[in-house]
Amino acid sequence: MESALAACCLLLALLLALPAGTAAAAGPSRTPTPAPTLTFTPTPSPRPTLTPTPTRTAAPSPTSPPSLVPTPAPTPLPTSPALTAAHEHRFGTSAEGRPLLAYLLGHGSQDVLIVGDIHGAPEVNTAALVWSMLETFEREPALLPAQLSLVVVPEANPDGLADGTRELADGVDPNRNWPTADWSPDSFGPDGYLPDGGGPAPLSEPETQALAALVTGLRPVAVLSYHSAAGLVMGGPAARAGGLFDAYVEASGYLGGYWTAYPVGGDFAQWCDDDLSIPTVEVELSDHLHPELDRNLAGTLAVVQAVARNPPY
Repeated sequence: MESALAACCLLLALLLALPAGTAAAAGPSRTPTPAPTLTFTPTPSPRPTLTPTPTRTAAPSPTSPPSLVPTPAPTPLPTSPALTAAHEHRFGTSAEGRPLLAYLLGHGSQDVLIVGDIHGAPEVNTAALVWSMLETFEREPALLPAQLSLVVVPEANPDGLADGTRELADGVDPNRNWPTADWSPDSFGPDGYLPDGGGPAPLSEPETQALAALVTGLRPVAVLSYHSAAGLVMGGPAARAGGLFDAYVEASGYLGGYWTAYPVGGDFAQWCDDDLSIPTVEVELSDHLHPELDRNLAGTLAVVQAVARNPPY
């Protein structure tokens, strides 16, 4: 029994030691079915889903019940007095193409004409004065008597004002170019003798022609003409007879008198008063810098009130 068992063990050992091919030659054998290989496929872990954290919404504040106390209306801010705007009228064109402008204010049937800056740049303060007076009457229209209107020409010589000269663009003095009895082609001014200063003929210039047409078309009841700088009020026969000269002198505080510094002919104010019998006050400011609004506004108000009380025609 034991020998048979030993023989079997020896045979089994020999078979195991033989190469696979040799074993096959010994005789057919069943090819063992290979044991299945266990492959472990890992189950993928699911990717985490990034769910955004919701933003916390603040709880709404409880709505307050409507108040029964009325909300006061805001107090309006103070405003400047309203302007009664003057109507702009272009009555001509200068030699260099600039507009000649007049401003009409009021609804009266009789006109008072105010003219500034006939002598251009050296007398620019007269333009500033007339502009300021226009603005004053626009802000306070009650200063003007109801039966009167104002016609205001702040810049009668815009070319001289722009070019820095006293004369017009061609060198003619605009206050020596009027058809008075003493007109002359030669004239005088603050710098002395001015040949051809009066122009080749009276009203030879577009500026004086346009202003003359304005005056004769309006036929104003009074004219105020401003210059600088003698600190003097002058007036022709009509202005003196109607009391306008005295009214202006008294209200303004200027000296009243006649021009004596040098000969003057062909003068605008002289033409209005002497030739057209329109009461005309000619005012020389005290210097070339200051418009002297207060005293000239006082003089102007005295004139318009005198005209309103006693119109010349």
